Amino acid sequence: MVDLYVSKGQPPLVQPNDVVYKGDILVSAFLNHKEEEEQEHDNKKPLAAEGEVIAEVWYKTEITVPVRNKYQVLTGEAQQKHYLHFSNFLLPIWNFRNPEYRQYQLETEEKNYYFLKWKLPISYLEQTIYKVDEITEKLTKQKARQIALEQARRELLRELPINAKITEEKSFARK
Repeated sequence: MVDLYVSKGQPPLVQPNDVVYKGDILVSAFLNHKEEEEQEHDNKKPLAAEGEVIAEVWYKTEITVPVRNKYQVLTGEAQQKHYLHFSNFLLPIWNFRNPEYRQYQLETEEKNYYFLKWKLPISYLEQTIYKVDEITEKLTKQKARQIALEQARRELLRELPINAKITEEKSFARK
């Protein structure tokens, strides 16, 4: 605990630089001292205490960052194919040949046709076939450690209150 300010209630039971744990009582809710509390505990009602605690809290997280990463990247090459779709049958109407891509990503958009409010059993189908390259990236230990620290910082800040801040970081690398 770095500092403790009590605006309403008894003087604090702990002092700055004391180590406190979750659930510890920092301020007494009774007006009398501890000895008197034991004698007359039944006659007293607890009062509300208000204040502000400024403390340092230690958090421990474990983050794993793979050194080798494989991911797919779109190259920008694409081909479009157009079809008429009749129930379970596809009739090609434009671009009849298949692309010569080893790896690809397929995106399909279907437009249904209606007569008044009834859906017709025919639709227009447009397929876009994107060429994909697979890239393997190997991270240095320093870069992997930097990514792990950033990820741990993001996860911790997501759990902390808005006015909390990270004052110090320590990392212990494992292989």
